[in-house]
Amino acid sequence: MRLFGRLFENIGSSEVINKVISKYSELYNELKSEVPDYAPRSEYKERIKKSYPFHPELIDVFRIKWASNHNFQRTRGVLRLLASIVTDLWRRQESLTGTNALIHISDVNFANLDALSGQLKKLYGNGYDAVITADVSGKSSNAFRIDKSKKELGDYNLAEGLAATILLGSFGSTGSNKGTSVHELKLASIKPNSFNHNNIHTALDLLEECAHYLYYSTTGQRRYWFHTKPNVNILINQAKGDISNSDIETDIIRRLNEKSRGIQLFNVLVNPSEDIPEQQKPTLVILHPKYLANPDQLNGNTKPVIEKIATKKGSSERIYRNTMLFLVCSEVTYGKLQSDMREYLACSKIRGDYLSQLEKEQKEDIDRRIKESSNESDKSLVAAYSIIVKHSVKNGFEKLLLRQFKDSLDSQVNNNVISLLKEEEWLLDSVGLNILRSNNLLPTVENPIKTKEVYEAFIRFDDKPMITGVSAIQTSLLQYCANGHFCIASGDGKEFTHVYYKESVPYFEVTNNSYYLLDKSLKIIQPEKEKVEEPKKPEDPKKHEDPDKDKYVIKKFKNITVSGKVPLERYTELFNYFVSPFAMSGYKLDIDVKFKIKSTE
Repeated sequence: MRLFGRLFENIGSSEVINKVISKYSELYNELKSEVPDYAPRSEYKERIKKSYPFHPELIDVFRIKWASNHNFQRTRGVLRLLASIVTDLWRRQESLTGTNALIHISDVNFANLDALSGQLKKLYGNGYDAVITADVSGKSSNAFRIDKSKKELGDYNLAEGLAATILLGSFGSTGSNKGTSVHELKLASIKPNSFNHNNIHTALDLLEECAHYLYYSTTGQRRYWFHTKPNVNILINQAKGDISNSDIETDIIRRLNEKSRGIQLFNVLVNPSEDIPEQQKPTLVILHPKYLANPDQLNGNTKPVIEKIATKKGSSERIYRNTMLFLVCSEVTYGKLQSDMREYLACSKIRGDYLSQLEKEQKEDIDRRIKESSNESDKSLVAAYSIIVKHSVKNGFEKLLLRQFKDSLDSQVNNNVISLLKEEEWLLDSVGLNILRSNNLLPTVENPIKTKEVYEAFIRFDDKPMITGVSAIQTSLLQYCANGHFCIASGDGKEFTHVYYKESVPYFEVTNNSYYLLDKSLKIIQPEKEKVEEPKKPEDPKKHEDPDKDKYVIKKFKNITVSGKVPLERYTELFNYFVSPFAMSGYKLDIDVKFKIKSTE
């Protein structure tokens, strides 16, 4: 404190000093694991007191890191640099934010500090002049542009402050300790009652994306430093200009084809020709990204493509019109997909063109960025293909918008797409009686219905919901037969060899032409079988007759008469249960009618 007192006439009263120190001590105790573990300790509180009004990290960067260079004067050099920093802060004090704060490394503005910039270049090389201009300070620097782009950063010149902190800490250490860690950057930058510490992560992410000379470690907690050799950002930015929209579209189609192999339930067609063969299974058509849509409407060139595929098979009319859905790229999110794909393709191009010229750290950096941009492209692909379209003659174009997203397209379709389709009843695992009834697919006494026709009605006519497959119809019909809603019979539509009612139907195949649905009143009542015993043979003393050898024969009747009383409200059932079954089976039927009518009071 006595040393730094030489720079000031008066550093303030002990009351003010203690108040500032207490504020910092409270701050570091609140941040805890967000700053180095030594920061909340009482020993660091003493270090703040000794370095006041400078932050200890600003003193250490000169007295420890820079002092490792034998050409740097540890005492006089530190004082001269600190004096230039204080002078600059005094000149721009009206533009500074925060009160009762120490002087931090992040307060250093290289654009105003020729003495500091000159000392830096003298000790470490003239190449750092380009580093400062391109990335660290001044209106043309990347850090300045980042602060201008985001108010929460610009209010505190956060990106410029972090860049200055990283540059000053880029010397004097090697190996795993090279550069400055995120925790150390927070300690060197955050002041009481200032910005949220999470904003530092935002600023660092943006610096990583655009800084030309910034490097960082990819193992453990990241450590940052600047180097005079450009990183791959410059090469990538140059390569982006060589990536055409056609290149992007080609890679989108490649990714769609790759991910489609993991999609279940649907037969997937990616960017198909307009002459698609008949599809009898659920089919998802994923259109080329040039066919765009938005939540309100389909683009002009998208509608005719969908309509033609949905209704035509070449020049002929499509028969199975209720099997296809279309996954369309959203105009709103396509720009993000293009940007991410351009980044991925540029990184891949750099690796292919410059691999032998890249240093180890640059190779690691480009490999990491290829992986990250590829993963980000997969996510953007999911978000872009977020509109499901169905075409029907009756309703025209209908759309569903996806609002939840997985990390990959196959997972998105297998989970979110199928779930939404079933929730909106566009896709059915089974069909209800009401759906069958409303579509005239239940049998009547006069009209049995072929089960294959029931199935084909759901894959041919686009005014109905789609079904997940044959089992959606087969399972439903078997259930309704077992529950007694109708019969399932085998025959030719006029005569039936087997009629099943309230029972299982062995070997039933809904697409077999020999199976029909019958009205339950047409269940043929077979005469009961009567057990008849054969005459007993003389008993063999050595052997007894097996009781299981009893045989059954059908007792035949020449005629039967049915009589009884019927409640007035159920008289119509006489036809369903007696007249119709015998008449349709070819029996001669005589009907006697007797009414007994009484007068009321």
